[in-house]
Amino acid sequence: MAELTNANEATVASPPKKPLCQVCNTNPHKYRCPGCSTLTCSLRCVQSHKSATNCSGQRNKTAYVPLERYTENTLYSDYSLLEDTAR
Repeated sequence: MAELTNANEATVASPPKKPLCQVCNTNPHKYRCPGCSTLTCSLRCVQSHKSATNCSGQRNKTAYVPLERYTENTLYSDYSLLEDTAR
């Protein structure tokens, strides 16, 4: 019975740790900048990132997205861009 318990404990893995905030390097990240993919943990770090790098925080809507990263949200965004240009 003890062998079974040890086998079960071995299969349970701890969740992977989130990468740290790329601005303060202290806390796990919570946000990803749509403009440049910088990982941040708080509003203060987001604002610090934007002022230090002059990043607008806006995603480049015409940037190439590889098929592996193409999601339903990307499709809707592309569709919206096409609708906006038709107006």
